[in-house]
Amino acid sequence: MFDERSKVLFLGTIPSIGSVKNGFYYLGAGNAFWKLLSAVTSFDFVSLSEGLKKYRGTADGARYLAALERAVKDYKIALFDTISVSVRHGSRDDQIDEAVLQSKDLILDIVKNSRIKKIFCTSAQAQSNLFRIFGGRRAAQAALSDAADIETDEAIAEKLLSPSATALMYGQVTEEKRLEDWMKIKRYL
Repeated sequence: MFDERSKVLFLGTIPSIGSVKNGFYYLGAGNAFWKLLSAVTSFDFVSLSEGLKKYRGTADGARYLAALERAVKDYKIALFDTISVSVRHGSRDDQIDEAVLQSKDLILDIVKNSRIKKIFCTSAQAQSNLFRIFGGRRAAQAALSDAADIETDEAIAEKLLSPSATALMYGQVTEEKRLEDWMKIKRYL
């Protein structure tokens, strides 16, 4: 999901079981994506995402979805995944099998047809997938920078501390450290 105004692209792996059930990105149980984005932007994405989950499959759910999509676009955000098809045995990245990576052309299309200045990968697996799609870190950085028409030594694609509940549960990150890491997004919006 993107439009011509998008400045920041969030890349995940593939929607979790909860996200598929709820009909939109980052709606799995315990995923803090919308909470973190709310803190970064000072906009209440949490109420919209919670409304979508609560009323999914109803007319109210459709209104929440439309409002959430509009807010994402208004904040110049794009959302996409690095895997197009897979078999899942759960919602964690390590429970993805038989993954088919996205087409390089689809990712380049988003970057070329918007104003993307930074890509944030929402997990180490998403970043690894991105680099695999392009044939390595340097090739990815070069192709994405060219597509975005950016002349900078700064990396266009960067990994954020994961918004997943699993990252907190296993002590890979603290809420405070994760929020601090996500605040760097402000610079690009």
